[in-house]
Amino acid sequence: MSEVWRTHAFREGNSRTTITFLSEFAHYKGIPLDTSLFVKHAGYMRKALVASVFEDEGLEKKRNYQYLEKILKDAILQGEGT
Repeated sequence: MSEVWRTHAFREGNSRTTITFLSEFAHYKGIPLDTSLFVKHAGYMRKALVASVFEDEGLEKKRNYQYLEKILKDAILQGEGT
């Protein structure tokens, strides 16, 4: 998901496009996903995507997937409840 977002194919709406792609992919694979969580926490979602692609050897910063994993797990759990 973060690699899809990283391509930044559009001037605007890359996060929304990535979330739409993820939603369609999850639906196709039969994975329950409550995407309202992404909309409700759009700022968190964007920061999670940034953290998942940002790395800098000079700063010894590596990609951090924990925030993206957290919101995805929560969205799946909420999707299972609906």
